[in-house]
Amino acid sequence: MNSHTASVADIVRVRARKHPDKVALIHGEQKLTFRELDDFSDRIAQGLLGSGLRPGDRVGVLDRSSIFVIAAALASFKAGLTFAGLNWRLTPRELEYQLTDADLNALFLGPDYREVGREIAAQLPNFRLVHELNDDLVPDADWLAQWSDVDPNGTALDGQPAILLYSSGTTGRPKGVMLGRDGLLGILPGGTRWGFAEDGVNLVNLPLFHIGGIGWSLLGLYHGNTSVVARDATAEDLTDLIENHGVTNAFLVPTLIQMVIESEGFTPDRVQSLRTVVYGGAPITPELLRRAQSLMPCEFAGSYGLTETTNGITTLPPSQLRDPETAAKRLASVGQPHDGVKLRVCDPTTGEILSAGVDGEIQVQAPQNMLGYWRRPEATAETIEADNWVKTGDVGHLDEEGFLYLSDRIADMIISGGENIYPAEVEAAIAEHPGVAQVAVVGLPHPKWGETPVAFVVPAPPARDSLVDEVLAHCRANLAGYKNPTRIVVVDALPLTATGKIAKTELRQVAESPA
Repeated sequence: MNSHTASVADIVRVRARKHPDKVALIHGEQKLTFRELDDFSDRIAQGLLGSGLRPGDRVGVLDRSSIFVIAAALASFKAGLTFAGLNWRLTPRELEYQLTDADLNALFLGPDYREVGREIAAQLPNFRLVHELNDDLVPDADWLAQWSDVDPNGTALDGQPAILLYSSGTTGRPKGVMLGRDGLLGILPGGTRWGFAEDGVNLVNLPLFHIGGIGWSLLGLYHGNTSVVARDATAEDLTDLIENHGVTNAFLVPTLIQMVIESEGFTPDRVQSLRTVVYGGAPITPELLRRAQSLMPCEFAGSYGLTETTNGITTLPPSQLRDPETAAKRLASVGQPHDGVKLRVCDPTTGEILSAGVDGEIQVQAPQNMLGYWRRPEATAETIEADNWVKTGDVGHLDEEGFLYLSDRIADMIISGGENIYPAEVEAAIAEHPGVAQVAVVGLPHPKWGETPVAFVVPAPPARDSLVDEVLAHCRANLAGYKNPTRIVVVDALPLTATGKIAKTELRQVAESPA
């Protein structure tokens, strides 16, 4: 059936023809069948084109997850536009940078983001449409009624991305990752390795500004699933959704797996519908996997990927995790590459390809690799090598059987609760405080979140007793909550290496030492 899916715009078209009355999306009390979702996305697409948008333009939705966010993405594909994922968790200052950098042409605003969104939109030079969603998280009926539900069959510009998602880098400034239409479509059939089947019920719980969220929702639609969209769910909420809707497939970061099985009211029988849970975004410990396997009667599969690779490029299949002896050997691995994906490990200095078992920088050659960074040719050239090899910035090695093992992050990235935190971005924010002369941020283990950021600051004279509280308040005002350091350590000086770089290994040792 899906051989007829020739483009990402066809995802809902094909399913609307085959299963018009099957429920495609559920969010709270809202439900849309595949036919209704097809018609709804057609009207949105017509509204975008009728408002003056043209191929090459970018559309964003500033709101938490909802049916409308997914419909707007589908509408963008149908109209030949680019859908920009916007991180609603950011502060107004961070949002202003993201929306300005994306050079948005259309913006839909959820009820909680109307004021800040309009203020930012008023400053954008190429804006054609700003529309506030109503309290039901959809455009008002009068606006929708203006537009036909005829599919516009728009044609995208050559080389134009289907999706633009933002991923921070070592400089601390977020970069727009351009994901192509062919690459995005190419990953969808592979959902079968994660247990997707036509009779499945899919849980979409990651934010839709993540490739793990929007990509997972498209997987569900492509495979004909009913997808349950969680807006801002707690662990208790997720258990309720799994039980009430008979969810069969879910992607959960290890932190969330732990929170679910430890949440109040959780019992194994409440999640008995689950068939496969895919975990990723951070390593899972043997202890947590064993507990999860004993309490969640389903298969588990590990995965590794990046925004730059359109998410998952490797899978550690359930067959490697069922047997305790095999699992003990393979659990440290993130699996083997998917069909069409090639991996190599290179010396980060010389570029030499290293042999099995030797740590180096992981590089990926795959059809779904990003087109590049939005309007950043130099950053693109630094990341994409000849023959489309993408440098991941991750350190690891391959074994003789082609299983990939991660060792570290070249950029010292911190993974807290599945969210990527780049120390350079946090350092840049803290350095703006007038009471700080120098700052360095490192990640330390955390029992709940996996890792947590800790900031070391050298005070600028005159010294002040209130500096720690001031810096924490400054971070809360200028950084998304998950990026905030959980601890500020005031020091006289930062340790340096022989080359003059900050010795972050020493800082971690200091922070981990008993007080």
